[in-house]
Amino acid sequence: MRSIIILLVIIQTSYAQIKLRSNSSDLILRTMLDRNVTEISVHSLNDSLDKFIIFDTREKEEYDISHIQSAIHVGFDNFQIEKISHLDKKVPIVCYCSVGYRSEKIVQQLTAAGFTNVRNLYGSIFEWVNEGYPVYNLQKNRVNTIHVYSSQWGRFITNTSFKKYY
Repeated sequence: MRSIIILLVIIQTSYAQIKLRSNSSDLILRTMLDRNVTEISVHSLNDSLDKFIIFDTREKEEYDISHIQSAIHVGFDNFQIEKISHLDKKVPIVCYCSVGYRSEKIVQQLTAAGFTNVRNLYGSIFEWVNEGYPVYNLQKNRVNTIHVYSSQWGRFITNTSFKKYY
């Protein structure tokens, strides 16, 4: 019993280390996400972009507007694990979407398929742009536009230098 309690404390402590700048956004994410996968912060990913394969799990229309440099579009609704089955199961992968919900589900699928080094980007691309990190369009040009679905989701973008695309 004691070892279970210690394990729970360790797990809770590791989750508490990643936090968004906005407390209200962080609170919403903590209730939306299962948080049962390994997570990485936007700062940690930015510091080591070249060490990961990055999967954008948003829909193609979202990806086309802007995405993290070198991200590969894999989608969510039409995600097919067979398309990435050629990858080494130990390769470091980071998945992201708008806020982390869809990417968390893809991380769960990848883990179930035997991938052992997969992380969910906590806060995903919304937190990425809120922190001022760059995004790119299909022509590989840096842009200041982010697809936000609707005004309800758009309120999570707090960086006023980014234009919201609905």
